[in-house]
Amino acid sequence: MEESSKVAEPSGAAYQARVEKKLNLPANLFWEYDLKNFDCDKSYFIVIERIIERGTIEQWRMMQQYFGKGKVLEVVEKSKQLSQRDKQFAKLFVHSSLHAVSR
Repeated sequence: MEESSKVAEPSGAAYQARVEKKLNLPANLFWEYDLKNFDCDKSYFIVIERIIERGTIEQWRMMQQYFGKGKVLEVVEKSKQLSQRDKQFAKLFVHSSLHAVSR
């Protein structure tokens, strides 16, 4: 018998909505990566850390909308790269309404 190594594809409305919205990574924050071939979903840890460290408020909002509260908080908790100050502000941002305010 052959074993199937096929991985189930995610599906559903939530997945489709996520696929349709693309994360527009700023080249100035990710200068060392080829953004045409960069998979921000696989490299979410790097993306979230970099935006927390150096991103604008709009980039923070984009990050929160794309990755969601859970992923951002996961990176904040596990990161060895982020300073305590960055971690504390990120928690404040995620739990506030700052991410919902637009220009």
